[in-house]
Amino acid sequence: MIPDAAQPCGSAALVWSVAIAYDTQKLAQAPTSWADFWDVQKIPGKRGLRKRAVYKH
Repeated sequence: MIPDAAQPCGSAALVWSVAIAYDTQKLAQAPTSWADFWDVQKIPGKRGLRKRAVYKH
């Protein structure tokens, strides 16, 4: 198991991450942060996200 997956009352069943992805054919300069992701002046176009926040720390 991965570190911290085993707990006194069970174990983790899912592992996931969040990433920024882009089309290299449409965007020459890669976004390097979430600030870049949201900067519609610097990087115009549609964004694709989940419809609701579901992640917890």
